[in-house]
Amino acid sequence: MEGDTADLMKKASQDCHREAVREPRFTKPEIKWTLKLDSRLFP
Repeated sequence: MEGDTADLMKKASQDCHREAVREPRFTKPEIKWTLKLDSRLFP
């Protein structure tokens, strides 16, 4: 079950990155924060 959760979280973060690239309303600091969060979740 833990593996499933990790996969879901990874997919969600990838979707977030795609949104950030596609949607101009995301600012660079927010993208950097998301990347920082990713590095904590997926070292």
